[in-house]
Amino acid sequence: MGFAEGKSNAKLIGIAIGAVLLVIFLLQNFEMTSFQFLVFTLCVAPKWMVITVTFVVGFIFGYLYAKKKSWAEAKKAEPLV
Repeated sequence: MGFAEGKSNAKLIGIAIGAVLLVIFLLQNFEMTSFQFLVFTLCVAPKWMVITVTFVVGFIFGYLYAKKKSWAEAKKAEPLV
């Protein structure tokens, strides 16, 4: 058993544990909740869906911010010719 095989097995075990935790999360957060902004109710959805959408939107904003920041740093480091 080489190093690559052990790394692959660890990855599969990690994915399996993540999948089990995801199923537990879904089962625990299945009740309906309303998503409100100021005084307006925007939607009524399962709690797991609201949390997942919030996570995805936050991930997208974080990715775009990091990309913009790295682009600005690369442009700063570029020598003027």
